[in-house]
Amino acid sequence: MTRKSFTETKIINIIREEGLDYEVKHVAFRCLYFISKVRGYKVVARHLPHETADLEPLLHYLENQDPGVQLKWETHYGLLLWLSIVVKIPFHHQRFDTSTSKPIIEEF
Repeated sequence: MTRKSFTETKIINIIREEGLDYEVKHVAFRCLYFISKVRGYKVVARHLPHETADLEPLLHYLENQDPGVQLKWETHYGLLLWLSIVVKIPFHHQRFDTSTSKPIIEEF
């Protein structure tokens, strides 16, 4: 595994971790942004997880972002980049909706 892909893999693991503080995740997204700035977003997008199971947590994390905080734009960038990759996967909407509350498809 190359140094670049090892670093990107570590960043993705930090982002996926649910017990981590929001600030730690923001630093990971900031690093992801810097890597994408140097290497290009297409190269970074190839290393992002392409799993349907990531869609629901990704949407919830994106919903919980505070739009008024302009200093965290790297997090928004990283989430939208990741979302742009995940939504290209063909899947049935009922397959990823595991919440017991209002289904995500109805929220759209």
